[in-house]
Amino acid sequence: MMPQTYQLQIGKITSLARRIDSTSARQSLDDERATAHSEILRSGWLKSVLKAFKDLAAKEDVSLDNITSPNLFLALERTSSTSSVISGGIMVYVCQPFVSPDDITEMVSPITAALSHFSLIHSNEERVLVGFKGVETIYGDHNIFAPVLHSISANSGLGDLGIAGIEGAKASHQCSRICKDLKFPLLGPSISSV
Repeated sequence: MMPQTYQLQIGKITSLARRIDSTSARQSLDDERATAHSEILRSGWLKSVLKAFKDLAAKEDVSLDNITSPNLFLALERTSSTSSVISGGIMVYVCQPFVSPDDITEMVSPITAALSHFSLIHSNEERVLVGFKGVETIYGDHNIFAPVLHSISANSGLGDLGIAGIEGAKASHQCSRICKDLKFPLLGPSISSV
């Protein structure tokens, strides 16, 4: 289960909302909005990488299970809660189509391993997506979201460990059958770490 998740009802649409305040001490409203914005940008990059990954698999005639990523949006709630005084009485949420928080797991599979590897290739080893969360449907489809993004600039948001994160991902990666079928190069240390 993901921490601090809520069901958000807007009209007839139900969404899963994750509150942006990772500690018991609230951040300023600007900091919470920046954190939420980073998560939405990270999700956009995931969608872009996922599309390129699927296109490559289709071109190479490699069969993949259906894998998707939801559209995220930002929600702000005005509240009189004493915990929100620092943020001007506003709570910040990152929202997506509803899934039960009890169904959300760490997504470790041959597909996510290959997607992580591909994110390195796609970004010329400047970024890597790891630590996917998501749900698997009864049909075997994967709906992934909330990855950690390590970038050489170390500015992609929570969890970005910069070059150390990229090198750690490369060191711990084990190529899946999909990596091999797509002819991905083996991962080794970069020139900067040798």
